[in-house]
Amino acid sequence: MTKYCSKCGEKLNDDTVSYCPTCGSQINEDIKVEKNNTTIIMGLIGIIIILIAAIGLVTDGFGLLGEPTSTLIVSQSPVSNSGNFTVKLVSGNQGVIGKEMQINFKNGAASYDFHATTDNAGSASIIPNIEAGEYDVEVKFTGDDKYSKSSTTGKVNIESKVTEINSQVSSTRTEPDYESYSYTNSFEDTDKNKDGYVYLSDMNIAHTPKNIVNKMFADSDMDGDGRLNRAEYYKFMYKLNYDKSSYGL
Repeated sequence: MTKYCSKCGEKLNDDTVSYCPTCGSQINEDIKVEKNNTTIIMGLIGIIIILIAAIGLVTDGFGLLGEPTSTLIVSQSPVSNSGNFTVKLVSGNQGVIGKEMQINFKNGAASYDFHATTDNAGSASIIPNIEAGEYDVEVKFTGDDKYSKSSTTGKVNIESKVTEINSQVSSTRTEPDYESYSYTNSFEDTDKNKDGYVYLSDMNIAHTPKNIVNKMFADSDMDGDGRLNRAEYYKFMYKLNYDKSSYGL
């Protein structure tokens, strides 16, 4: 078996020599380097380098390396189940284009998965055509060979189209001109101390159950300060005289 000097690497033609013929170093049997061992060691080092490079490519492909990203939920709750739910993928201050986003809505009853691709601004939208209700939502980007993976979570209330329409109708409904109706006592008559406010104790309403009166008063006291200004007073009087059916009377 061919051996070499461990000091200078010179080939030793005679396995029995005690000193290297080139550098004069003493040949110690314990530190002689065998050619076959050198080949094996170098081969192992090469394999390790290849494995490290391969692992780097694999982990990069699974989004463990690469440029960092952030996943954002753009849409604000509530969201219509016939409208758009929008998320965004960014890297630094720039939107990331053409990446698939995974969007999951989940509550105690069901789980729904959606997929969407980011546009030129890094935004992606889906129509959450699912049952109305409150959901935990998770948005994920799994990463690729350039960008790292990222995810975010939140809560969103999904409304049906019918609920949305009813809400819009309610918000646009015009209230009556309460002061234009006929009442036994005017605001000025009831405001005895002329401080611009009327209290429940200022009014004699024995003909209506106390719990109903308290409910009407609370519904009329828009700022919740326990007293009625002029507008609130006439709203209360309207309820008391013309809207009792809404209170079960």
